[in-house]
Amino acid sequence: MGEPPRIRLGAVTIMAAHPRELARFYSRLLNWPYMREEGPRPGEPAEAGYALVCPPEGVAEPALNFDYEADYRRPHWPAVDGEQTSTMHLDLG
Repeated sequence: MGEPPRIRLGAVTIMAAHPRELARFYSRLLNWPYMREEGPRPGEPAEAGYALVCPPEGVAEPALNFDYEADYRRPHWPAVDGEQTSTMHLDLG
């Protein structure tokens, strides 16, 4: 049956209401470079866009992409019946 395929996680994409703001937060928190961003497309609100935060050179961790989600609703923790629940989180050490 052979070797299983090798998989390397290159990035995690996090959908957010304010992706560039969230990316700057994680850049400062992790002391990782804020690599690039794109603003909103025509017709989108000012907070729309995309941003990328990458680990420093030589650090083998996935990059963090932050992308705009127009219908983003802040999750409730702990879960509340009928409300948006958390679908993922980052465990940082």
